[in-house]
Amino acid sequence: MPINPLRSRVSLAMLVLTLLVGAIFIRLGMWQLSRAAEKSAMMEQASTAASASVSDDLADIDTVRDVYRRFRLIGDFVPDRQFLLDNKIRDGRAGFEVLTPFQPDGQQGLVLVNRGWVAAGGSRDELPAVVLSSQRPNVLVSLLTTPSKGFALGSALQDGDEQWPRLLQFVDYQAISASLDAGLLVNAVFVAEAGQPNVLEYNFQPVANGPEKHYAYALQWFAMLLALLVIYIYLTFIKKDD
Repeated sequence: MPINPLRSRVSLAMLVLTLLVGAIFIRLGMWQLSRAAEKSAMMEQASTAASASVSDDLADIDTVRDVYRRFRLIGDFVPDRQFLLDNKIRDGRAGFEVLTPFQPDGQQGLVLVNRGWVAAGGSRDELPAVVLSSQRPNVLVSLLTTPSKGFALGSALQDGDEQWPRLLQFVDYQAISASLDAGLLVNAVFVAEAGQPNVLEYNFQPVANGPEKHYAYALQWFAMLLALLVIYIYLTFIKKDD
């Protein structure tokens, strides 16, 4: 019997569409698996660094800023120029992480120290107190981190706001440096370890969400791929002609 040209074209179009959409599902699933592997590696690096030896040398800091590493900072805080990193949750409570500039001894630039978490006040207009003790000099063991700003819109700092502490929506090193009237030694944040003077509640997490979330997303994409193949097989080989 002669092959129906219209039916052939429809079958070919369905095959092409199935292959195209299937390739997209595979690509998205593999991307989620790669993200899960990245986050697993980050968590492992942070766990390893937490028990590693402490370095006192900041000279090579720029070459290791992409790797978790413990440093001992000796110097002085800049108490009148602090930042409150917004939208930080701890035990289901809203609050801020306090980023305080720190002047290491013998260095020309400042570094940012995450001193920990404080709870939010009753309203957005009531910022919490982030006082510092008068201890001099300060000695802090801290973990070098490079937080990502993630999906951020707008400015990190509110224009025209000159009151301190300043509310910070995400870590923008250029904006922070400009507001300090001093350069940053490195585009990174030192997370102070718990139990030290001037350190608040420890709230650091290497990743916002663990690899399990990405594994779940990958499973969804591969499940959609399976459903797509089942539909194609049914419509092409099983469903009878009308």
